[in-house]
Amino acid sequence: MENIQVKSIEDLFQIKKIDFSNLSIGICDNINFTHRFPLMPEDYLNFAYSDLKEGSKKGLINSLSNAKRSIDCIIEVALKSFAIDPKKIPPNAVGFCNDVLPEWDKDISPVSLRLFCALGFAPSFLIREVRLLRNSIEHEYEIPSIHEVIKASEVAELLLNTFRAKEIFNCCIDISDTTHSNSEKSGQITGIRFENDRTKTKLEEKNIFCLSMRDSHNNDYQYNFSGTERLYFYFIRCMIVAEFDKEKLSETLIKALKLISPQVPSSTIKIAEIHN
Repeated sequence: MENIQVKSIEDLFQIKKIDFSNLSIGICDNINFTHRFPLMPEDYLNFAYSDLKEGSKKGLINSLSNAKRSIDCIIEVALKSFAIDPKKIPPNAVGFCNDVLPEWDKDISPVSLRLFCALGFAPSFLIREVRLLRNSIEHEYEIPSIHEVIKASEVAELLLNTFRAKEIFNCCIDISDTTHSNSEKSGQITGIRFENDRTKTKLEEKNIFCLSMRDSHNNDYQYNFSGTERLYFYFIRCMIVAEFDKEKLSETLIKALKLISPQVPSSTIKIAEIHN
């Protein structure tokens, strides 16, 4: 039995020989987000509601600012949990956004918010509310109305609740086919699994992600992501949306597999089952 590090994602799929026309996708486990700031989104949201109670001009302005800070903090916690610097979004992440977002969302600014949306952390309607809120705050010399401030805090709270739900229900993704999945015991890795490398994550105090598989001789193979590959963002999106939107999971996986094996026609990539 050996532990083998492979140099490319394509190597894993060539070794495992998964039948793309009869895919079986397993979703299981859960990966905890690890990044923490001294002040978290919940703290800023509490400040926003506390400032709102003052009722003064100062209170309204501070409440609006803290609602924005809560939203910005949510986005940074999400991205930094996957070792993505919100201020230096990799070019492959921008390309990924262009691949998966509808035309009307491809110009979302800043790019960190665009990536947050593309990864599946929040629905488009909520992102639109966040954009409107951010734009209104730019008029910093105007005194906001109490209705604007209440809406800002509620948008921040809704985004936070959505984010925490995605955090709780995110999943490891096991890409296999029905032949492999039916021949293995329930709960075992039957194909190629996207997950965090628990050993390295523990040592480095951050989530390190990999693709892993086991062959018929019990040799373990692993590809470690650097965090800048376009496919890295595809697999994170799969992990985030898996429990909430099976259609979006299927669409994302098919696009990812097409990148891995460009010679395979998209029309022949079929997902036969998705199971827990």
